Amino acid sequence: MSEEKVFYLLCLAWGMKVKDVRPPLYTATKGEKENSFWIAIQNHRNSELDITAPNVEADFAVIIIPNKRGDNLILLKDRDFRELPDQTFVSIASKLIYKERIEYEDKST
Repeated sequence: MSEEKVFYLLCLAWGMKVKDVRPPLYTATKGEKENSFWIAIQNHRNSELDITAPNVEADFAVIIIPNKRGDNLILLKDRDFRELPDQTFVSIASKLIYKERIEYEDKST
């Protein structure tokens, strides 16, 4: 599943209206509030990620970790993600805004 499809599903689930889709930046509104996101989908290795944040300014980072048990969709402020000392689950957990478990399967291959 592409990042764009994930964005549309998140908008539906979180009650947001799609405003702009220009990968890697996705923008949506809820009421009068506008938020921008970038999305990464990556498996972890030994509870660590290796994600390079895109060269765009965004409000939030949405990260999907398909091979993680339990809560595998996480939301962080973009700024907080960029300031992490490393991308271990321990470091990321201290900055989480939201998390949930989703079923994710990449059928593009």
